Amino acid sequence: MRIRLLLPEVKSLPEQRPIGCKRCHSPVLQGHGLVKKRIRDTKVKQVGARRYRCPLCGHTFRHYPLGVSQAQQSQRLMTLAALLWGLGLSCSASSHILALLDAPIAKMTVWRDVQATGQALRGRKWQDKVRVVGADETVVRLRGREIAVGVVVDAKTGETLGVDLLIDGRDAAAFERWLLPYVGELGAEVLVSDDLATYKPVAERLDLKHQVCLAHVRKNGRLGRQGNREMGGS
Repeated sequence: MRIRLLLPEVKSLPEQRPIGCKRCHSPVLQGHGLVKKRIRDTKVKQVGARRYRCPLCGHTFRHYPLGVSQAQQSQRLMTLAALLWGLGLSCSASSHILALLDAPIAKMTVWRDVQATGQALRGRKWQDKVRVVGADETVVRLRGREIAVGVVVDAKTGETLGVDLLIDGRDAAAFERWLLPYVGELGAEVLVSDDLATYKPVAERLDLKHQVCLAHVRKNGRLGRQGNREMGGS
């Protein structure tokens, strides 16, 4: 099971006009100049935001480029910070790595980015059905505590569908509560996972076909053969 990580793109200038006023939603807008904005990002350091005025209600607002908002960070940097944390790095270590990439942010900013990214993923509505989903979990350390994190992906495309904190534990009942919303919303029929025994009863309860990830099978087979050789050699 391969996971493809897609970071948001960041543009220097807006490529399209807004569809309407943010206050009264009138489609008639007047250009009101271009302002520069410094941002924190791994590549783009300054962007241009176009200002618009609504002749109907008099409201003025800024229209930002793709990947940029009112925040000082780009959406790409926020996603990258959350990704580093999700891969098991601490907030402090993630902050140090981003500083090396010329995009320094504080460790508490990393934590806020993680929370914001999680909220965005949980609130996302999927338009297309996903027949085969992949699920995997790992344990990360946060402030000295071990916390389980679960990742759900489209097993066909590798696109990440969700990242969740498994605060209820890692037994079959907890996994069922974790995966049930994905199965219901996506219409999944097949679950791909590692060979952890917990997944089999979950697949049965959710009426899913279950397939063990071939990469895990090959990896465990190699480790088993290596262990047998070491025992034989001793």
